[in-house]
Amino acid sequence: MKPLSIIFVIFISVFLTGFDCQAEDSAFLDNMVIQHQDNRTRSEFKLRGPVTPKVTKFKDPERIVIDFPGTRFGKPLAVPNPSTSYIENVKATKPGEGNLRFVFELKQPAKVKSYSIKGDRPGQQTLIVDLLPVSGEEEQAQLVIPSVALLKGDDLSLEEQIQLLTQLFESQQQKIKLLEAKVERQERLLAMRPKSTSVLPPPSGAKPMPKATRPAISEKTKRKPARDRGIETVLREEHAIFEHGFTLEPGFSYTRTDRNRVALSGFLVLDAIALGQISVDEVESDVLLFDLTGRYGLTERLQLDINIPFLYRSTTFRETAETGAKVKEEVEKTVDLNFELSDISFGFSYQLFQETPDWPDVVWTTRVRAPTGSHPFGIKQLTAGEQGNIQFPEKLPSGNGIWALTSGFSFVKSLDPAVVFASFSYSYNFEQDFDDISSKVGERVPGTIDLGNAFQFGLGFALALNESMSMSISYSHRFTDEARTRVQGGEWKETIGSAANSGQINFGLVYAITPRFSVIATVAAGLTNDAPDTQFSLKFPYVF
Repeated sequence: MKPLSIIFVIFISVFLTGFDCQAEDSAFLDNMVIQHQDNRTRSEFKLRGPVTPKVTKFKDPERIVIDFPGTRFGKPLAVPNPSTSYIENVKATKPGEGNLRFVFELKQPAKVKSYSIKGDRPGQQTLIVDLLPVSGEEEQAQLVIPSVALLKGDDLSLEEQIQLLTQLFESQQQKIKLLEAKVERQERLLAMRPKSTSVLPPPSGAKPMPKATRPAISEKTKRKPARDRGIETVLREEHAIFEHGFTLEPGFSYTRTDRNRVALSGFLVLDAIALGQISVDEVESDVLLFDLTGRYGLTERLQLDINIPFLYRSTTFRETAETGAKVKEEVEKTVDLNFELSDISFGFSYQLFQETPDWPDVVWTTRVRAPTGSHPFGIKQLTAGEQGNIQFPEKLPSGNGIWALTSGFSFVKSLDPAVVFASFSYSYNFEQDFDDISSKVGERVPGTIDLGNAFQFGLGFALALNESMSMSISYSHRFTDEARTRVQGGEWKETIGSAANSGQINFGLVYAITPRFSVIATVAAGLTNDAPDTQFSLKFPYVF
């Protein structure tokens, strides 16, 4: 168990180091996108760090100035200059050290609407600036500011600042009067509407008409709902959280499997009395797995990941042979595997569709498993006991020995205060040639192995208990086809009993210690004979 002590010390060191990592508190502009659709032009600015953007409308000429105080470019950024019905030109300037300013030169008057949306991680936000058509009344109430403010920036004299504030006050008064007039007209229309004397149910399958007093759905309502830190941690395991930066996740899991098999060499009298020899085979397996997972958000929709596992396992083979009530022989043999590298896997996750009020978040995931661990083929079977009635392997493998490709889709839908998730995937195992596939001592038979492919699905939900803690319940099921073997120069033969039907239920608890560091505890119970009896795991993801 010496390797276990070494890995445990490394694991605790990684756990304690996570509390001291701090992120630099700065403001950066990571991306800028301009889109035009129908009569609307939308500009999106991706920001991170403490920043309060300022959007100002100027007239004569028509311009919009967007200031980001204390902000720098997070990466080299090409300023888009699209040709839309509103925008004629876009300029980026730096009015002062550590400040950014964007100037939109307009072709025609436009109504400006701006608001910010908080990101998934603390400090992230998206500034959205919409340019909309202007009606006649609204055009009269537009903010009028001399272009001298644009030319001189923040270096305005006191008299010029007073003039600007006065014009701003007058413009706001005009807007207030315009809104009051609209409210009065709306109230008159509602008063003139005849009251219905009866209420009829809507036709079957028809959607209810919106009420006249119901406000229109704003862009803030359409955006993806904000999630607690605990919920995000659950989704990072079940789905994917696309964020720039690197996530390191050390983990530990313990799996217990206990199998019994009863064989009767004889016959039953009256279906109750056994005459002959009864052989009871019992196999107990304990598996400890330490793994290290790394995830890196390459873009806002693409994430790369890699998993490096180390495996320790101990399997006990036990058999009791008896005739009637007299015990003839009990044989027990234990085979251990010290910590070894298991099969490394790596892959990517790509966000196909973002979540909307009507549709879930959809992510496509593909992973490759490499046979870096020791394979089980060619391991010789030994016998024990006076009659040699128990068989056990001379050693235990740490991997499958086969290249495998897994691809699938996962779905997430926010239903406040819960989040529902589901997934399905298909795993394909490639054929592999080995120098020896025989389990008989003293025999060497080259051949080909084709492990059975597998289909897996799962579904569950996560519920936020508070801002930092959440719980999850899920169910997963895996169907595995039978494996095939082929001796060199021979025909394929199916391995009887190699097909599996494994189902288990999972209970999870997540506690977000800090916005960047969390603890995940999961307990799983097998519901079918092919599933492990019980499994317990701890994971410690840290976001850099």
